[in-house]
Amino acid sequence: MCPQATDHRELPAQTASLEVRWVENAQRRSSTPCAAIADAYAEAAVLQLRAGARVASSPPNWEAAVADLDAAVALLETIGARPALARVLRDLGRAQRGAGNDAAAEEIEQRARKLTDDLGLAVEPGMVP
Repeated sequence: MCPQATDHRELPAQTASLEVRWVENAQRRSSTPCAAIADAYAEAAVLQLRAGARVASSPPNWEAAVADLDAAVALLETIGARPALARVLRDLGRAQRGAGNDAAAEEIEQRARKLTDDLGLAVEPGMVP
């Protein structure tokens, strides 16, 4: 079973940092890591959650979050999971802004909005309008 993480939006920074370390350690020790069983969706989900924990830590590690989300985007594009891709792109736009990459953030946010509209998805709270 692939190691799972929790939603970090409500966790204190210290707890989020511990969660990042737990997920990383569990992935290293797991006898069936997500990549080994070719579960790209689960692997992308773990990367997205780990990125959230990196952002929630104090201080936020924006660059590591961007790297995790870039990897999640690549996985989701490969398997065609477009609703999940729209959500990860939203998070990637936020992480790019946090890292000070406003031009990249704007391009990614536009892509997230277009994909959300194309799929007819409801705009979630916090989704870039």
